[in-house]
Amino acid sequence: MKKYNNFEDLVITDLKSNKKYLDFFIKQSIEDFQKTQDLPSFLKDLKYIAEAKKGSITNISRESGITRQTLYNIFNNKNFTFQNFQKLLNTINVHINFHS
Repeated sequence: MKKYNNFEDLVITDLKSNKKYLDFFIKQSIEDFQKTQDLPSFLKDLKYIAEAKKGSITNISRESGITRQTLYNIFNNKNFTFQNFQKLLNTINVHINFHS
């Protein structure tokens, strides 16, 4: 049995290993955010999704052109721009529709 350092590692490993679960997790995270408007929880889910899809924050940083610190700021809901948020979503191929 594989040992995990923490819960986050377990979630990311499960998301990496099961595409259907990852797709469900993405959809559910977006739906939950739309219902609750709980941005910190959504950003935590987004971090799991990003690491599951790209392997590490370093990989995401390289591919998106966003510094690691800025990525951590996004995931921790601290001082980030919509432009960087959109770059992150494009890099991990997650699309969110906005409605009025």
